[in-house]
Amino acid sequence: MYMAWIAALGLAVTTAPSTLRDVDGAPHPIEVAPGEQLLVVVFLGTECPLARLYVPRLNELHRRYGSRGVRFLAIDSLEHDHAERVRAFAAQHQLEFPIAKDQGTTIADALRATRTPEVVVLDAQQRVRYRGRIDDQYRVGRHRSQATEHDLRRAIDELLAGKEVSVPEIEASGCLIPRRKPAPAASRWTYAEHIAPLINSHCATCHAAGRVGPMPLDSFEQVAAWASTIDEVVAARRMPPWHADRQFGRFANDLSLDDWQREMLRRWIAEGCPRGNVEPLPQSRSTVAFEWTIGVPDRVVSMPAEFVVPARGIIEYQVFDIDPGFTADRWATALEI
Repeated sequence: MYMAWIAALGLAVTTAPSTLRDVDGAPHPIEVAPGEQLLVVVFLGTECPLARLYVPRLNELHRRYGSRGVRFLAIDSLEHDHAERVRAFAAQHQLEFPIAKDQGTTIADALRATRTPEVVVLDAQQRVRYRGRIDDQYRVGRHRSQATEHDLRRAIDELLAGKEVSVPEIEASGCLIPRRKPAPAASRWTYAEHIAPLINSHCATCHAAGRVGPMPLDSFEQVAAWASTIDEVVAARRMPPWHADRQFGRFANDLSLDDWQREMLRRWIAEGCPRGNVEPLPQSRSTVAFEWTIGVPDRVVSMPAEFVVPARGIIEYQVFDIDPGFTADRWATALEI
């Protein structure tokens, strides 16, 4: 079964499946069912930092409006997020409403969703009444201690009151939903020859399992899946992060890209992420077993007490005094946290 949505924000009519099954196999209509007032479709991704941050807020809204005929349905449109990963994400973050896998990006395309997290609100006539962010608390690279604009909540309240939505579309902040184009038969740039060494030397120290990066970039599949977001953050020079002022010289562990490396990476993405034919592919630094990236340290010191990180909100800087136990002055040549 296919259904048509009337995109009231753009006057375009799109078609897509009318039902998706969640990760446990239960069917969920992607339309307002009898007895319901609104459907809130939430696009999420298992590795998107902002998607993780917003689950508690979405749960709150689900509880707030569920008894008033507003149904919430999460959809994962990321090709590399298989069902088991989505199921684990929902369990870990205690998602309180169903999450389903998109068929490619069929639903995301039909509802013109571009990022995670992003919400689309449908009414009983299958019209899109609101599209965009949840609120203004969390943005890429900048968070507030609390939201000042509750965009989704305001839209729902206005619709339930029989009013037009005062701000029907607000750009969402978050990770791009990838839409890869086919790679050409021949390309100047390939993952195997050009991109894997670049990722290994500039990205994989952080983007590895158990490390600070939100997603591992340890394979062609992972890098290609995140190509759209990589292109965006590299173009904006947000990644790889490096804040030292270059007027004071170059540093041995500088992870930033020069202009040529940045251009090569962006051209490779624009050409559809060709894999190349070199076998085996270069091994990612993140797949090499290591405990310390600086070598075995001479001294290891630990925090005097554990600090429990809250599930939401902004944490002020925490300062912990730690005695390294030195009895004489020492030169430090490397430091790893």
